[in-house]
Amino acid sequence: MAGLHRHGLCVASALSVPALTLLSPGWLSLDGVSPSWAVLWLLPWALVDGPWSGAYAGLALGLLLDSLHVGHVTQLPALVLLGIQVGDKLPSATLYEYVEEEGNGCSIGPNPVEVTAAAAGKTIALFALPGAFTPTCSAKHVPGYIQQYQALRAAGVDEVWCVSVNDAFVMGAWGRDQGTAGKVRMMGDGSAEFSKAVGLTLDLNARGMGLRSNRYSMLIKDGVVQTLNVEGAGQFEVSDADTMLAQAQQAKA
Repeated sequence: MAGLHRHGLCVASALSVPALTLLSPGWLSLDGVSPSWAVLWLLPWALVDGPWSGAYAGLALGLLLDSLHVGHVTQLPALVLLGIQVGDKLPSATLYEYVEEEGNGCSIGPNPVEVTAAAAGKTIALFALPGAFTPTCSAKHVPGYIQQYQALRAAGVDEVWCVSVNDAFVMGAWGRDQGTAGKVRMMGDGSAEFSKAVGLTLDLNARGMGLRSNRYSMLIKDGVVQTLNVEGAGQFEVSDADTMLAQAQQAKA
């Protein structure tokens, strides 16, 4: 299984883990479970036409192959199920932006933003975070992009998007609180449609917050991902505005 890469499924055989854990749809932990049972669980997802079908098919095949050598899934190579990657096009999804003033075909209130159409022909610095009004997001993540807005523009960025699994009303109120007008477009992903489509969701049900977006950033040019910076659990190290600015400057050079 070493080196297998198909539709976002990366298999790294350098490490081994006592259980297989995969994300989407939801967390599934297979500890000492028969691979044949796991294959039966994964097969329906592999047959459904969707962005993850190839990944599930590849994972089911890998488990089936492993079952020929071991009796139970107890010491498999580490499997990491990845979502969107550098070089991929943005998925077709709709975000919602609260518009304060009527004009340019937009009415006051939540307005749909079709991602692929809105990104066409533009360079966009997109950053996503777990939730509006949360500590790190409000104190560091959003303010950083506001502070670096002019520098990002000078580096060739046309727009800055902030994406969170909140509705447009909440994102609009948060934007007013943060002073994002004219700098950062506050995009609500209320149903996590976009977050699911890019494969970067964060399960916070245990904290009473439901399914959220992971913390990450990506530089997008004409709808294609140029750079992708995904944070580890509880971290804020690579999705900040300074990192994005350096990447935008390098891309422009």
